[in-house]
Amino acid sequence: MNKTYGAILIIVFIFIVFAIGYGYVDSKYYAPYKINNNIEDIQNSLEVWLNRGEEDSIIPDIIKVSKIDGTTSLIVSYSFTQANESFFGFGHLEKGRNDKLKFNVTTNGNKNSTYSYVETNKGWYIVTAGYNPDIHIDTIEVNYENGNETLVIDIPSTETYIAYHELKEGMHEVYPPRFTYYDEDRQNINDMLTRHWK
Repeated sequence: MNKTYGAILIIVFIFIVFAIGYGYVDSKYYAPYKINNNIEDIQNSLEVWLNRGEEDSIIPDIIKVSKIDGTTSLIVSYSFTQANESFFGFGHLEKGRNDKLKFNVTTNGNKNSTYSYVETNKGWYIVTAGYNPDIHIDTIEVNYENGNETLVIDIPSTETYIAYHELKEGMHEVYPPRFTYYDEDRQNINDMLTRHWK
C-alpha cells in the first residue's frame, strides 16, 4: 500500500514539474508570438498595437516589410493620418520559435521619415525608414555628437526605404544622432529634401 502511494506521489510530482516547465516555456517562447507572418495578420496586429489608449482610431497603411539580415527581426514601415496630419513610422517585429511574430516597439516620425534604435537577438541596430523622393537618396551618414562615431547607411534605390546599421556596444544610448543625406555623387542633399518634404 505504501509503495503504491509513494509511486502515485512521484508520478504526481513529475506531472506538476512538467506542467510548470511547459507553462514557463510556453509563456516565454510561444504565447507572446501570435502573429502569422503575412501582410494581413501584420496589418491587423499593427492596427491593434497603434490604437492602444488612443481616442481617435489609427488606420495604418503598410508600405514595406523587411528582414534585418542575420537576425530574427522584421521591420514593417507604414503611414497613417491622424487629426489631418500625416505620419510615417515603422514597427519592430520579432520571430519566435513557433515561426510567429510579436511587436516589440513602434516609432512614428514626421510624414516623410523616422528612425529608432531596435534590439535584436544579435545586438542593437539603428533603423531608419522613409520616402526617397525621385530616388535621390543614396546614402545616409549618421554622426554622433561625441564625434567618435560615424555610420554610413546605404539606401535602396526605391521610392520608400527601410535601412539599418549594426551598432557598437553602448551606442544605442547616444541621442540624438545627426543625419546627412547624400546622392550618388556624394552631394549633400539635406536642403533639397527639406524643400521637397514640406
